[in-house]
Amino acid sequence: MKKWIILVLFPVSVVAQTWTWGIKGTGNHQPGGDMEISVFNDGSSVVAGYFQEELKLGDFRLYTDDNQYSDLYLARISKTGKVLWIKQMEAGSTYGNQLGLATDDDRNIYLTGAYNGYMYVAKMDSTGNEIWRNDFNRQYYGYGASIATDQTEVAYRDWETDR
Repeated sequence: MKKWIILVLFPVSVVAQTWTWGIKGTGNHQPGGDMEISVFNDGSSVVAGYFQEELKLGDFRLYTDDNQYSDLYLARISKTGKVLWIKQMEAGSTYGNQLGLATDDDRNIYLTGAYNGYMYVAKMDSTGNEIWRNDFNRQYYGYGASIATDQTEVAYRDWETDR
């Protein structure tokens, strides 16, 4: 009796991602600092995060008034990795807990986080200028943890609160 062994070979192709660009951000130690990124449909992106004392991103430098509390930064980065602009936002007596960042099809930017311990939601235009801000009459002590938009530009947020 003959025994047959059938060997089936499948071609295997491995595809690895390659970095198109990277950006270096430097500064002092950022204890507990959160950072978020959102990408526009043209390939450019917006980054936001907390920092203390000093932050250098691209050709820009930001400084806080003290080394105890964090401030927020919001920056736009081109699809080639160039920092186009950066904005510094006072966060009051905030240590840099969490934040949320989202964009919509009109290139508006939505940000949620904490100011003096109270959560807020803000909408900015594509250059980081504030369109509106809602702090919910300072009823909620905590911070915005995430935010998303739908096709009708309604912002949805997730938060953590002590009240």
